[in-house]
Amino acid sequence: NWKRRDNWLSYMPVSEWHGVYTDENNRVVKLRLDRNDLDGEIPPEIGDLSELTELTLNDNQLSGKIPSEIGNLSYLRWLRLHDNYLSGAIPPEIGDLSDLVELSLDNNGLSGEIPPEIGSLSNLVELSLYSNRLVGCIPGSLRQSLSETAITLLGLPFCPDSPEAAAEFVAALAVEREALIALYDSTGGESWKRNHNWLSYTPVSEWDGVYTDENDRVVKLGLDHNELAGEIPPEIGDLSRLEELRLNNNQLNGEIPPEIGSLTQLKWLRMHYNYLSGGIPPEIGNLSNLVELSLYGNGLSGDIPPELGNLSNLVGLSLGGNQLSGCVPATLRRVDPTGGYFCGDSPTPAPVAGPTPMPEPIVAPTPSPAPLGSPTPTPAPFGSLTPTPAPLGNPTPTPAPVASPTPTPSPVPSNPDRDALIAFYNATGGANWDRNDNWLSDKPIGEWRGVHVDENNRVVRLILDHRQLVGELPPEIGDLSHLVELSLNNNYLSGEIPPEIGNLSQLRWLKMSDNYLSGEIPTELGDLSFLVELVLSYNRLSGEIPPELGNLSHLVELSLYENRLSGCIPESLRQALSDTMIQLLGLPFC
Repeated sequence: NWKRRDNWLSYMPVSEWHGVYTDENNRVVKLRLDRNDLDGEIPPEIGDLSELTELTLNDNQLSGKIPSEIGNLSYLRWLRLHDNYLSGAIPPEIGDLSDLVELSLDNNGLSGEIPPEIGSLSNLVELSLYSNRLVGCIPGSLRQSLSETAITLLGLPFCPDSPEAAAEFVAALAVEREALIALYDSTGGESWKRNHNWLSYTPVSEWDGVYTDENDRVVKLGLDHNELAGEIPPEIGDLSRLEELRLNNNQLNGEIPPEIGSLTQLKWLRMHYNYLSGGIPPEIGNLSNLVELSLYGNGLSGDIPPELGNLSNLVGLSLGGNQLSGCVPATLRRVDPTGGYFCGDSPTPAPVAGPTPMPEPIVAPTPSPAPLGSPTPTPAPFGSLTPTPAPLGNPTPTPAPVASPTPTPSPVPSNPDRDALIAFYNATGGANWDRNDNWLSDKPIGEWRGVHVDENNRVVRLILDHRQLVGELPPEIGDLSHLVELSLNNNYLSGEIPPEIGNLSQLRWLKMSDNYLSGEIPTELGDLSFLVELVLSYNRLSGEIPPELGNLSHLVELSLYENRLSGCIPESLRQALSDTMIQLLGLPFC
């Protein structure tokens, strides 16, 4: 079935068989049968052509393994087997072909490591191994035989010089690959939203969400918003070079494995918005390089480990939205001075660090708030409970006293933030919010739904995600001068972002994704020098990214994709953007 087989198997001299070339002694020295529809396996008898200098069988349908007997062809200079369906490992015996000048095995299904013996081919000037399923590293002695393009396409790092170090390096790469496979298997990888190339023989750097350094060691794992479901396996601790772990916004459950404490290079650990349970592993306190720890919005319980106080490089901490108890290590006060009840403070605890939701009512619904300026609030029905923040560790809200038949209006407490909140309520359709408990009432603003205050009754957090806010943000939002977190995700806010937000000099978290905000990003956001997280994705923002954002030296997470932005990304924002975010944003760096 060959395309050309002139004189083969005839009694004609073999030199007259198509593709066979002989020397003056009628010994076969070249065999050229490329692009000739060869199908099947290369037989071991190929090694009996002892005078062969060229074997060219590329662009056929050859399958099976490369026979080790090819290593017997001691005069071979050109070995071209590319663009076939060959499988298995590269035979180490090829390293015996000391005269070999060209070795082309690309575009097959070869697997395993590149044999170190190939590094002995001192005359090799062209080596092509890409588009296979090879793993490990490239022997350093082959560097001059590989073009830059071939190195890039191969996608493997070079081995260390000493054989012992090379063996250790290859073993480390294998361990990391197994760790990734364990994560895939444990979290339903086949059902992930994005799992391109996972479990294939391509370099792990080509697996969706996996990022490696120049030595092919895994340094970032970005699998957020990817429908992971299941438990995080202990093998995650084997990714010893990992600097960033993003598993947030998935359906992960079970406990956080203590092996995460082995990731001593880790800087960003984000696992918020999952269903994780159990305690926070004290081993996280070993992560001395950690810059951000985000665990909010899970079901974590127990005391906050005092070992977290060892995290001297931490600038972002979010533990709220859990059932944690105890106190926050006092050394973390510098991260967020309003973050909750610190160890050594007065025994009346504030909510634990982060945006802990207010407790829900357990009997009758909360009455509608009185209209703005109404002198007398509508009394609650007999037996209703007005929710108040529960003390730390107390899951049941304390019921308010039963309302008297004719309540006497109490004076509204004086508070410089109250007018700003009222303006915000009126501008965003507060009467129609999904939950607006106590807003515009004479209760302390710390009891208004989504408002969190410090010991001086100043607003430090305003958290109104998924509350059906409609309208434009009023400029008065800039009067909340003590605000450290503004979270307004998943609403129907429209119009421009008011530049007055740039007055919020204490702000650390600004999250307004999934709205209908338009216009340009205000340059004044660049004045928020303490900002750790800026999330404006899924809006209708336009124009260029203000270069002033490059001044945000504490920023560790920036999300701007799914807008209508143009221009380029300030280079100083590179470390705040994951590779996934850069790809989604679709803009070059300036």
